[in-house]
Amino acid sequence: MRAQEYASWDNPRFAPMREPMRRVMEAYGNAEKWFADIKDRVLCDMGMPFLSDAIHKLEHKQPERIDEFAEIPHDYHLRLMYPGTPELDEDFDNDLDRVFEVCVAIVDGVNEALGGFISATADGEFNALSLKAEELQIANTDDRRKLLEAWAMWNQGGMSRATFDSWCRKLFEGGEDE
Repeated sequence: MRAQEYASWDNPRFAPMREPMRRVMEAYGNAEKWFADIKDRVLCDMGMPFLSDAIHKLEHKQPERIDEFAEIPHDYHLRLMYPGTPELDEDFDNDLDRVFEVCVAIVDGVNEALGGFISATADGEFNALSLKAEELQIANTDDRRKLLEAWAMWNQGGMSRATFDSWCRKLFEGGEDE
């Protein structure tokens, strides 16, 4: 066997991880592009610079997390796949509830993809790889928590969009690692 044959997704040893890994890469790629689209809409259509900035930060976390995830297959000299990203097909119609719903769904999509990878690698030879993916799930949880907190605050009502936008600045900047 040659090194290229060993370090291949066609190798039966690694084949079960191929599709779960691909789904993680797809979810992270979608998240990056879709958060970019949403942040522009929140800024330009809704006039909310601080919420837009928070979503922008979510956008920029995705490539960093791809790099962290890439360490997993790279430990075995396996190449990553970079599936294409479809355009975000959403009409927010100036509806912040829909913005939060979609943002949380994006985060949950990444989490589900990571969960699939963890299921494919846990309790066996690749258990250490699943632990690395679990660390990424933990980071994902903080993003979801802040989105849900902001969404709940918006639903309480009694705030103008400008006041809510300022409140978002405090939530998403407070205690966040830059």
